[in-house]
Amino acid sequence: MKTSRIKLMKPGTTLINKPFTPINTYKIVSVAVLLAAILFITGFYLIQINHATDTYPRAQADVVMVLVIAVIGLGLFQFWALPQRPLAILIWFIPSLSGMAAAFFLYALSHQSVEIMTICCASLILAAASNYGGIYILMRTYFDAAKGLETARELRAIGVMFAALTGFAFVCLSFTDIAVFKELGELAATSIVLTILFVHTVFPKLITSQTLPIPLNSPLYSMCVRFGATGKRSALFGAVFTIGMLIYLFQGIYSNPHWAALNFKLLAFVAFGLTGLIFFFFFDWKLTLLAVTPAFFAILNLSGLMQLTGGFTNSHISELLIIVMGIGMSYALFFIRSFQRYGGNSHPAFKLTTLAVFIGLTLIIGGCAVLGLTHHPMLQSAGIFLSLGFLFNLIGIFIFLPAVSAYLFRPAPIINYSVNPDANQTLNRNSRVLRRYKHSEAYPRLFAGFKLRCDTMFSELPALLEPCRTIRTIIDIGCGYGVPAAWLLERFPQATVYGIDPDRIRVRVASLILQTRGVIKQNLAPAVPAVESPADIALMFDMIHFLNDAELKLTLKRLHRNLRPGALLIVRAAIPPTQQPSKIWRFENFKHRLFKVSPCYRTADVIHNHIIQAGFTLEQKASSGSIGELVWFIAKSVS
Repeated sequence: MKTSRIKLMKPGTTLINKPFTPINTYKIVSVAVLLAAILFITGFYLIQINHATDTYPRAQADVVMVLVIAVIGLGLFQFWALPQRPLAILIWFIPSLSGMAAAFFLYALSHQSVEIMTICCASLILAAASNYGGIYILMRTYFDAAKGLETARELRAIGVMFAALTGFAFVCLSFTDIAVFKELGELAATSIVLTILFVHTVFPKLITSQTLPIPLNSPLYSMCVRFGATGKRSALFGAVFTIGMLIYLFQGIYSNPHWAALNFKLLAFVAFGLTGLIFFFFFDWKLTLLAVTPAFFAILNLSGLMQLTGGFTNSHISELLIIVMGIGMSYALFFIRSFQRYGGNSHPAFKLTTLAVFIGLTLIIGGCAVLGLTHHPMLQSAGIFLSLGFLFNLIGIFIFLPAVSAYLFRPAPIINYSVNPDANQTLNRNSRVLRRYKHSEAYPRLFAGFKLRCDTMFSELPALLEPCRTIRTIIDIGCGYGVPAAWLLERFPQATVYGIDPDRIRVRVASLILQTRGVIKQNLAPAVPAVESPADIALMFDMIHFLNDAELKLTLKRLHRNLRPGALLIVRAAIPPTQQPSKIWRFENFKHRLFKVSPCYRTADVIHNHIIQAGFTLEQKASSGSIGELVWFIAKSVS
């Protein structure tokens, strides 16, 4: 189809010499919005629109209409969604406007012209990119507003894959035969990447605690919370409906001539590519299948609906299924990752993610619906097609993901078995520990499996714990991801672990793994966890070399005060090798140098003296493993 093109003027350079000194939040935001608007207008006017457009006579009017309706409509929706914070609504679009302006700017540097219909798709680009900045704002309502870096870290855990999935989909769209789709794919992919870079570099500096938090008592928030807790009946209804639509779809697939014109190779390549990226992210085939379910639900139902209504008037429009897949899987990824990181729909951060997913997909539906108001038949069809596709994605996310996620992430059952297990029962215990990590994030899950298989700790602990018949309270200093603590909970089903670790991520993972039987706090020795009653055992595994002598002495004394008389202190410490260091020792030293950590290694005699001086009696000292670089110290608390 012949369409009009517009010439691109090469951009010049503008220098702003006057420094900007922020005074308060409102001035920062006002200047930021003004800057984004200037960038957008500059990028827009880099394009010199031809007045002689015989194939698309309403081009200029449609461009202006799309942009005006998109910005006003999206802004009104945001104002309705979050009426208590109009300032947050204002800054919601700063990243996407800046990213889109910069994308047009870069596009103008390398291209001489652009399809006029591509400019009409600016509403789709704006809506697709806007939600990432919005998610950052919503996440700041849960995390401390003064800790913008912490919010950025939480968002970065998902943002990289969000950019990869949506960018990959739009890049694949640029390989189609339609010039408009090629240019839309290039511009949208560039815009989304630049938006995410803006959120993680400039955006945190524009938001202060005065703009946040957002009060979450709007009807939309309550509705999204209910949607995020749908049950099995909704998932079952969606599955039955999809099966019925799939049967109808296969019945007409050979009789509809438009199916033959589809580029099935490209669609299959995109589907496998997106699925592969998600599997690389989760490293879990069950979560991968769950993440692609809403997108395929949308594709099947959208294709069936188009066939039912005769909507395949232009077979090239169906190539936009690439975008339906890419963006749909991206938002499903947000939902599942939030469930994975926060442990369920009762967590405030998960509820915020649910709200962000709903708002984001609704914005995209609105941005696509605006295209249906244009005067070009192809844009009208594309707008309706995409709106329905993203609507099915939204429905699929909220009817499938809550129920299935709750089932997959259900807590591991507590099983009581013999206190003195044989080798087979020990193997079963390790399997039960791994079951706790089965759907956790990839690195903690792989770490737990590697440690249980390769660390001699878990084959040596049963003999060391032989005197312990009943343990109810465990103190764990430097609990890490909670692998030893989970192993002990499997050994002592009535026990509760009180642990600390300096790393926030490890604290979060350990808390999810131990569930209600663990109280894990972010803290650093010589601090020790507060316990309700004197503990039965205290653990210090592979961590005392991170403490200097004064910190170690104070930690041991505090542990002694928190242990009942006769309680055990179990320490495993790294001892400097007297011969050639092992590969593991050299690797650990390499990590210390890389992260600029200065370990304080001690001989066995020095550690022995520290333990005795703190009020313990040493019961046993034994080597751990065959290398001799790790040593067990088993001590008993005396009154």
